[in-house]
Amino acid sequence: MWAYRAIAGFGCLVVGLSSPWLSQRQQGAPGHLVAEQSRVEWGGQPPDDTEAEYPDRPTFVLTNVGDFPVRILSARSSCGCVAPKVGEAVVPPGGRTSVTVEPQPTEVGDREVLIEIEADSPAEPWFELGLRLTGGRRLPYLYRVSGDLNFRWEGDPSGMEREVFVEMVGTRAMPQPTSDLNFLRFGTATVDSDPGVLVRRDCFPVILGSSPPDEFVGEVGVVDPWLPSRVQSIRVLGRADAPLRAIPPRLLLGGDADSGARFFVKSAGPRPRLHATDQADGPAPLQIIPVEDDDTPGLHAFEIRKDRGMPIREGGYSIRAEVDESPVKGLTIPVLVKVNEEVDR
Repeated sequence: MWAYRAIAGFGCLVVGLSSPWLSQRQQGAPGHLVAEQSRVEWGGQPPDDTEAEYPDRPTFVLTNVGDFPVRILSARSSCGCVAPKVGEAVVPPGGRTSVTVEPQPTEVGDREVLIEIEADSPAEPWFELGLRLTGGRRLPYLYRVSGDLNFRWEGDPSGMEREVFVEMVGTRAMPQPTSDLNFLRFGTATVDSDPGVLVRRDCFPVILGSSPPDEFVGEVGVVDPWLPSRVQSIRVLGRADAPLRAIPPRLLLGGDADSGARFFVKSAGPRPRLHATDQADGPAPLQIIPVEDDDTPGLHAFEIRKDRGMPIREGGYSIRAEVDESPVKGLTIPVLVKVNEEVDR
């Protein structure tokens, strides 16, 4: 019995000690977080400065206007494009904390994002903050420039065409491409997509003028009307293929006396005249024999053998070509000759 009375007395003591605290809780206002600005706009890169940085990260400042502390339990966004971060999670009465947002910049258009804050306040356990992400670009603007501007040719390339595609957003007008290569010109554009849609796609012919160099590298660019200092460009490559091509491109003659090889020369014109030279451009101890083979038009067959009437040294030689008694640029066939001392002495 005495034990029961002791426990009951201890319980009364605890209740008595806690009664002032409970009455104080009942007398004060519960903790309550209020945002200084519940909606923030962020973004909008100025169009006149290509080096401009996006503004500072958007921040919401929260103040506890109640008489008791408030703990922030979580901060979530309605979009994966932002990541809210809470400063001090426990906010004392009259204290302040911040919710900073790490947004991903958007180039075009506007986006509304809600940030939900959960706290242990009985006055308002959940409330929302609003963030509007504003895209830096404004219509109209250049979306994309694309195309394959790789020129390869044999003979006269004048008039050869490739195509470049220009895509614009929010306009029916289309900027004209330009190039740093003065022998390129652009034809009249044709609409490659429905002009009624938001994105308009036009096709511009890119034409080689007269007498381009045998090899060149350049660019074709289009100026963005939204930001004239911004130019989208693609690479232009050009190369003239040699009028003649050897198959295989190099030859090997072994040490046997009857060692020889067959090779082909591809040409759009008549059969070229071939002659072999040594490293000093003198006559080589090699015989080049044309082989009649009309199976493949433009592919001329030859055989090469050692010339037994001349002294033969092991090493490298070359085969050069002439058409109409004029040397042909770009065709030199290396020939490596092996020597058997017992046979070729």
